[in-house]
Amino acid sequence: QGVLGLVPNVLVPLGSTPQRKQQMLSGLHTMYGLASLMAPLLAAVSEMISGSWRTTFMVASLAPFSLFLYTLHKSHANLHTKANRPTPTPQGVRSLIWPQLHLALMLSFAVALEIMVSSRLALYMQRAQGASMELASYYVSAFFVSMMAGRFLFAVILFKTTVSRLLMLSILSSGACVLLGLYVHPVFLALSGFTIAPFYPLAISWISSEFPKDLDAVVSYMMALDSLMLILMHIGIGKLTDMFNIQTAFFYGLIFVVGSVALGLSYSYLHPKKSQADL
Repeated sequence: QGVLGLVPNVLVPLGSTPQRKQQMLSGLHTMYGLASLMAPLLAAVSEMISGSWRTTFMVASLAPFSLFLYTLHKSHANLHTKANRPTPTPQGVRSLIWPQLHLALMLSFAVALEIMVSSRLALYMQRAQGASMELASYYVSAFFVSMMAGRFLFAVILFKTTVSRLLMLSILSSGACVLLGLYVHPVFLALSGFTIAPFYPLAISWISSEFPKDLDAVVSYMMALDSLMLILMHIGIGKLTDMFNIQTAFFYGLIFVVGSVALGLSYSYLHPKKSQADL
């Protein structure tokens, strides 16, 4: 699963033009959202027709197996070339790893916010709002639908501003939606899926522009930090929920917004040699 998450986020920036990179990455993550919605439906229909979950898994395996066979076809062998990279010096590696980890950590804070809302929205609706399980599930579905809509918007529209500004707008508006969802109406929690949606593909676009020769390494750092941050988030939010309540836990979860914004704004100051004015 880790390799499946790593490879597309590396290949899409490498295979797209700088002008279309943002849109291509947003399109990639729109497909993730669409797949998350369609997979349970298709699995249920397959199980209903075949009457066996084994058959469902066998049918699902046909798609990746067909893609594997396609990669072996000699008609596009010239596309499978190895990139020529100069061997980095130890000093060069040390000078690059800190800015790479800086951006990876910025992204991991935003991912933690996204997963915090999506994984605990149903619990919040039931405990804090007294909603039924059915209504709570509707809010969770609305979160993912709005996230898919947000990524689709960035896939079809190229916004004429810097990636860093779009990232800050995304994370700050997501924090605002969480606050409004806690103290005004919970529908804003569902709408936070729309505001946080472009952050991940935009961050990958920024990282690929900053480190085009080390993209695979940076994405690996990013995914490792994502996993670590999610573990800490689940432990921390779970403890806060047990000690106080789910609403208080959500409020303290806004520390992820503060961390992501602080890292995003400080990047160009802490690593001036590796930042670019406009992406």
